[in-house]
Amino acid sequence: MEQRAALGEAGRAVSGAADDLRAGRIVGLTLLVEMVLAPIYNFRLLDPVFAAPGFLANAALHADGMALGVVLMLVTALAGVASGVVAWAPFRRTAPTLALGYLAICIVCAVLLIVEGQHLLTLRSMSEAYTAAGGATGANVAVFEAMRTTVGQSRNWAHYTGLILSGVSVVLFYLTLYRTALVPRAFGALGMLAGALQLVSVTRPLWGITVDFLLLAPLGLVHLTLALWLLVRGFRAPAVAPASA
Repeated sequence: MEQRAALGEAGRAVSGAADDLRAGRIVGLTLLVEMVLAPIYNFRLLDPVFAAPGFLANAALHADGMALGVVLMLVTALAGVASGVVAWAPFRRTAPTLALGYLAICIVCAVLLIVEGQHLLTLRSMSEAYTAAGGATGANVAVFEAMRTTVGQSRNWAHYTGLILSGVSVVLFYLTLYRTALVPRAFGALGMLAGALQLVSVTRPLWGITVDFLLLAPLGLVHLTLALWLLVRGFRAPAVAPASA
């Protein structure tokens, strides 16, 4: 009986190690997806929309780019939720509260990203109406100006709120990694520090100060290193006490 129990325990340990390896690799892949896609839609696709003279004149001219940007945002949102779902089981073993918090904030961040995408499509529709009306002329000036301010700021605050909560999710993610020791704890410590710097940077617009992109660089380095580590090594399997003979 004792030998059978030992064999069963060993089998569960092997199965758990395989599950953790797979889960870690999937989480690493989601990190890479988010790191690759976010700069594409935020800078390559959307920068021309908000350049001078503003989105009213530009969005209709970049309609296809905006549509692609929104699609990439949806993919990023799904990747974030996938990270929380896949990490749930290995996180929950030793940090159930943190695991639940991380999953919840991943879902919230995904919802905010979807809301931002809806705002962007509204901006595009508004720009198309502006273009069809021949621009802001005569009686249209006040109407379009009021709409530009309201709709534009709604998108901006959805964007910055999403960035702030994304920063919170990063700190929570690395805190959980540190607590669970599923990867070397240096990743958790460095990630929490880099995430704190990101939070400092993305909260600056609340006080009318622009984002400092230099403060985002450390998180990019930690994220990339962790993603590559996870793709190769996955999460560490939980330690299993040897069965008595």
